[in-house]
Amino acid sequence: MVERDGGYRSVTVNNLWPAIAKDLGFKYQDGDFIRVIYAMYLDVLIYYYRFKSIQEKV
Repeated sequence: MVERDGGYRSVTVNNLWPAIAKDLGFKYQDGDFIRVIYAMYLDVLIYYYRFKSIQEKV
């Protein structure tokens, strides 16, 4: 959902974290928790995946 909405920066700037939390089945006010979890874990995994994909092509 975050990638669909333009990525971490776009979702943060547009304050879409509450909507993403709601879409995931959490409470609207849990948006900040979802943002922290994404920043700490998921964003790192996405970066690593893209890095590995590029490295394999080189």
